[in-house]
Amino acid sequence: MVVLLYLALLYRGLKTVMNSYGAFGGLLSAGLSFSLVLQALVNMGVAVGLGPITGLPLPLLSMGGTSLIFTGISIGIILAVSRGEPEIRPVVGSDPDAPRIPRQNPSYA
Repeated sequence: MVVLLYLALLYRGLKTVMNSYGAFGGLLSAGLSFSLVLQALVNMGVAVGLGPITGLPLPLLSMGGTSLIFTGISIGIILAVSRGEPEIRPVVGSDPDAPRIPRQNPSYA
């Protein structure tokens, strides 16, 4: 059951990558998602004796002060990327005082 929840977290993180406006936000979301899920899988592997003892806490479940802080920061960054807004850049050669409207993401239309 817990494995499915972590895989759902990975799925949502990768869905955020597909819907992100910029490359940086998408890659950041992918890296943080993979990092959280890989850490969970390594912890579960150690718990059942499939790997050497590493000392990695289970994200969102283990009671570790700094682990919970950085897991929360990671999830917050993924959420910020998922609701991110497109950059508004002026078109080269256009009037700089003209109102600029951000382009719409076709996946939301």
